Amino acid sequence: MSVFQKLGDMGRRLKRTANKSASIDQSPTIADTHVSLSDFVVSCFNEDRYKAAEARAAVVERAYVNMRRPLRWKSIAFQLTFGVSLIALVAVWFMLSGHFERSPFLFGAGILMLIMPVVVQLAWHYWQHQDGYSGSPLPVAHETDPIAETLFVELQRMGGPRLFRRSWLTGRYRPTHRRLTSGKLRYLLFSDDEHHLSQVSAFPSFFPLIGPLYLSDEDAETLRQAIGPRRKGGPGRNPLYNYTRASLSVFREVENRVLPNDNDRALREIEDRLLTWFEAHVDASGDMPRRDQVKPYAIEVFQALTSST
Repeated sequence: MSVFQKLGDMGRRLKRTANKSASIDQSPTIADTHVSLSDFVVSCFNEDRYKAAEARAAVVERAYVNMRRPLRWKSIAFQLTFGVSLIALVAVWFMLSGHFERSPFLFGAGILMLIMPVVVQLAWHYWQHQDGYSGSPLPVAHETDPIAETLFVELQRMGGPRLFRRSWLTGRYRPTHRRLTSGKLRYLLFSDDEHHLSQVSAFPSFFPLIGPLYLSDEDAETLRQAIGPRRKGGPGRNPLYNYTRASLSVFREVENRVLPNDNDRALREIEDRLLTWFEAHVDASGDMPRRDQVKPYAIEVFQALTSST
């Protein structure tokens, strides 16, 4: 074989290798076939990205605000039991190392105190999912959102779209249990805040969710078709009055203030604050809601305030 033939064979081999590498580089990766749930939910609310993100944040915050009381009790219980378990760990270590006289009663009590944080997490898991195999979604303590409820119905349907979690070890996507979207804290699944997500236990496991949730591209398209066309931006396309934003703003404004002891006077003050908010955010049309229109939202804010105290 001549030198030119050898060079030609070498060139052909190099070309085949380059083509193979290019085909590998162009193949879709795992990350390209999935979209995060929080980003997908934003795309469902509005064609305007900013308004859609604001709507998603309002839905999540409303759910979080109305669950502040149980969340606070869970946090207090976990902190107390964690401190007790640390003391128990030291005591058990001293007993095992022979520094303290080993008593079966004290040793057993120490072991029980060690697992108290686990008991708190188990109780929290049962509270938010209860009978996890009943097949019906649990009621939530706040106003529901029609788009969110449509998503949950589809995610709960057998054979319907699935949520995925990504393994931090292997990078693979693993499907979650459908009952995850039926618990009392299901609205927090839409959040991109890890603190919100960690409040939800990863049914059927009692461990908290770590990291975002994902949808496959195919399931995302199925959900988008179930929701229908998105609300378009521009004049006349948005709700006349943004009650959700106003309610959340007033809640943050008065949550650390002392309201009148009389319920009627307290409600009246919240109504006044809502009307003041709308006056400050009035558009070019000058339209504002009447007092009787803001009253149901004032009641909702008042109930959220009393339940969080």
